[in-house]
Amino acid sequence: AAPAEFEQMEVRALNAEQWAATPETSRNTPDSAAAYDPATNTLYLNTDKAKDAQTLVSAIVHESGHFAERFALPEALVAREWAALADAQIEQAAADYAPDDARNASAIRKDPRARSEWVAQQFARVVTGKTEGMSAAIRARLEAFLAAMKEFATKWLGSEFASSPAFDAEVLRVMGFTEGNPEPRAD
Repeated sequence: AAPAEFEQMEVRALNAEQWAATPETSRNTPDSAAAYDPATNTLYLNTDKAKDAQTLVSAIVHESGHFAERFALPEALVAREWAALADAQIEQAAADYAPDDARNASAIRKDPRARSEWVAQQFARVVTGKTEGMSAAIRARLEAFLAAMKEFATKWLGSEFASSPAFDAEVLRVMGFTEGNPEPRAD
């Protein structure tokens, strides 16, 4: 699942002033904790927004979904699955990402960014194990991508920890999920 591209990804940590001055972040994601630019394979982290582990890990998981869309999911598959969603599913996905989005499904379907955010949400579902009702084709590709990410993480963390259930539990804990509770805690 694109290990070379993952290894070559540039990561830029920016404070709020730098974030506002950077066109790739200020234009589309002015208030975000992180952003991923697929054109340059760059992950941007907003150090003034991602001040705690839960925010940082959740933001990285979300942005990893955008990376997966670019490097792990065939365009035809994403287009087919997006088109197959019912209007209510499209509207719910938009509301989950941007609660103030009042557009109807027809308008949302035409928005490439809305589709991209939906893909990122699907990756977060795979990470958290909330895959009920998810397309089997997308789930399989994203599970393979997650496995590849874990393999890459072993280079940083060592195989004893990164390939263990403790690693998975720690990622979920930091994201705000507690054992036996599939919903993030509200801190």
